[in-house]
Amino acid sequence: MTVKRLTNGVVGMTFVMLLSSACTHAVRPTGYLENYKQLRPSNDIELLWSEHDRIVQGQYKRIVIGRIEARVVDSEKVTGEEACKWLRYAVLGKSASSESLVLGGETGKTAKLDLAITEMTPGSAFARIMAGELGAGHAWLQIEGRVTDEESGVLLLTLADRRRGSGAHGFRDTVGDSGPAMISEGITAIGGSIRRELAREFGL
Repeated sequence: MTVKRLTNGVVGMTFVMLLSSACTHAVRPTGYLENYKQLRPSNDIELLWSEHDRIVQGQYKRIVIGRIEARVVDSEKVTGEEACKWLRYAVLGKSASSESLVLGGETGKTAKLDLAITEMTPGSAFARIMAGELGAGHAWLQIEGRVTDEESGVLLLTLADRRRGSGAHGFRDTVGDSGPAMISEGITAIGGSIRRELAREFGL
């Protein structure tokens, strides 16, 4: 009876861990945006909302990069300042020497993109090695952003994306802590997704 009860307890705990792991992919409202309920699944970014008609009417010629902030606590592995630099570079892509995404045309309005890193957890290499397949020790990253008309401040678009890294369920950690690398890779991936979404919405 005791063995059976213990076995059932272990199975139940495993199920709960798997369930919680599966249910934590969704974007978590942090207060950075004001319209989480309006966000919908999109092509590259997890969730997005836009005033498409207003964007088309504005005939925007460029999107300048505004404020990029880290609303997270620095860790010994990755600092918010480092992460913000990576994000700026990832969004700008090949135009990293510039401070804006050029949309084309000599006339038209200018939009401004502000971004925030609202979750950044490198996770635990030891936990990933021991139980990474159950969700333990995973690295987590959430980035949110909003695009406004630079002159009027009218909101044009908001987005949010939350991703995680398991380190191949701990396999990558056998040669060293993969947490910082996964954060860097996640920022690069989300930054590229943001650039592609903006290109689609603004007609880059």
